[in-house]
Amino acid sequence: MGVKLLSYTIKLSQRVIEGRLRGDISISENPFSFMLGRSTTEAIHLIRRLIEFYRHMKRDLHVDFVDL
Repeated sequence: MGVKLLSYTIKLSQRVIEGRLRGDISISENPFSFMLGRSTTEAIHLIRRLIEFYRHMKRDLHVDFVDL
């Protein structure tokens, strides 16, 4: 029974976190994989360019990868 309760607790916390994230940030509806002409390689290239830009500007950059 303990494992089952833990599973529900994790699912509840995931929904709370997802709700907060969706309320605070905008999430692009353009997936980079499983679409013709889009790949994860393109997404990695864009992230790398963003990191290089922030390094050049000597600014902090925080990136989160969220799989919703």
